[in-house]
Amino acid sequence: MITKDEKLLNALTAIQTDVARIKQDVGIVKQEQKQLMQEQKRLVHEQQLLGKEQKRMGQEQQLLGKEQKRLVQEQTNTNTVVAQIKTILKVLEAGQNDIRENMVTKVDLQDIKSDMAKDRRRIENLEEATKTPNPHKN
Repeated sequence: MITKDEKLLNALTAIQTDVARIKQDVGIVKQEQKQLMQEQKRLVHEQQLLGKEQKRMGQEQQLLGKEQKRLVQEQTNTNTVVAQIKTILKVLEAGQNDIRENMVTKVDLQDIKSDMAKDRRRIENLEEATKTPNPHKN
């Protein structure tokens, strides 16, 4: 039979074994807690980096919006200039057509020169017949 002292000794040994296991478990928990804290710090740091990146992307998005507005304005200006150029081309075409329709041709000029030569001879003949001096001749 087991004596009272042996029972106490067995209980004490069991308690010491349990305490040793608890100390070991506490050490593991502390190590895991340390790892979790490091992971939490890493996650906080990454979250800060993501916040900065989001802020930067927001600023870039604003710049892109401004650039897009500028491009839309430039496109509007370009469309206005193209419309003006088309109008100018139509006006030039109308002017050219008018010139073509109303332009004196070489044949017309030759006819005019021929008529002027005939008129000059006629005037000279009249001057000779009437014995009138030409005021423009020396």
